[in-house]
Amino acid sequence: MGVCAEKFRVNDIELITNIDPEIELFCNKLHISDILMNLVNNSFDAILSQENKWIQIDAVQENQFIKISVTDSGLGIDKSIIGDIMHPFFTTKSIDQASGLGLSISKNIAQRYNGKLFLNSAANNTQFILEIPDKKADKEVRTNTSS
Repeated sequence: MGVCAEKFRVNDIELITNIDPEIELFCNKLHISDILMNLVNNSFDAILSQENKWIQIDAVQENQFIKISVTDSGLGIDKSIIGDIMHPFFTTKSIDQASGLGLSISKNIAQRYNGKLFLNSAANNTQFILEIPDKKADKEVRTNTSS
């Protein structure tokens, strides 16, 4: 997220990270970076005009999944568009600002790793969650059950 640091500082947006240092991703890190950059940029655009601006990234291992959440100070996504936000070419931004492909591509990348990307509509703020299977834990389970 170093790429965003100056952009955040200039716009008075606090970036908070809570990432378990023991987490190991067994996938192409560029793919995960693409997803996170898309989510962070969407958050940036959504909260830019707010008074209290922050974006928080949390990463933990839960059971056999790596769970990465991107939460911002926004108050959620309008219920009338929740069903559309992951569709290709859907955007709430003007056509010169966005193609409407970011969330759709991000969701497809997550699915390639047998994971998922979704909006947590139960959160108090706007929160997207990326869950990716921990292949190491999966391998250990298969090894232990096959003995």
